[in-house]
Amino acid sequence: MSDQVQCPNCGGYKIKTVEVKNIFAERAISLDERKQRAIAFLKMLPASIVLAVISFFSIKTFDSIMSAYFCSSSIIVVALFLILASMYTKTERVRTGQIYNYYCYLCGYKWSWETGTPLPKVDVRPDLILAGEQRLKEEREQDAAAHEAAENALRRGGLR
Repeated sequence: MSDQVQCPNCGGYKIKTVEVKNIFAERAISLDERKQRAIAFLKMLPASIVLAVISFFSIKTFDSIMSAYFCSSSIIVVALFLILASMYTKTERVRTGQIYNYYCYLCGYKWSWETGTPLPKVDVRPDLILAGEQRLKEEREQDAAAHEAAENALRRGGLR
């Protein structure tokens, strides 16, 4: 997203997306949709019963039959709980948008933009772009010099 965004302060394109936050809202679930979810969980109930029976007869690590019975019955209870929960859940969280936080490398400007809203108005300011480009070039040169000095020190054995 950041390669398409222009800084509203200077008009530059050297932008970093700092953070993206999701925006959620509650959505009502219709009775028909809740019934469909319950039916979907009911369709999974036979599979959970089969899984419970298999676990009852194949688990050899339990000390007693009661613990194997507890394991298999708990699978069935969880499946039934999911069926009931699907019927009584009346709302759900739905992502309605995102908020993007941006940072401009050229002028240091920070701003936010929410999906569904227009991008901020851009004022192209060549003086800020030029100053920012110069500052970035100096920072790159300083980083390269520091990196080269560290490599030379390692070659000489100065850093251990």
